[in-house]
Amino acid sequence: MIIVEQGLGLSETDMDALKGTSLFESMLRNRIVVKFSGSHSFPNGIDFNQCNGFHHRRELDPNIYQVWFQHRSDYDIIHSELIAHKFVICHDDK
Repeated sequence: MIIVEQGLGLSETDMDALKGTSLFESMLRNRIVVKFSGSHSFPNGIDFNQCNGFHHRRELDPNIYQVWFQHRSDYDIIHSELIAHKFVICHDDK
């Protein structure tokens, strides 16, 4: 048996169940789309454990992700991490 603690990360099933709720509407306001070029994909080093509210990451295409957040402050934290990661990628690609 394997027990996986999901924490505050929401699944697609969770998101479907939340449609029409105030939580879902809040998350609609706090979305970001991230597109990676080449062979880059969503980085494992982005720490969603910093989030204080619910969040959901959806793959739209192999290199395009949409990330939803309950709180704007969580959006800001992850957005900052993604920007920092972008600088690392740009530096490594040179």
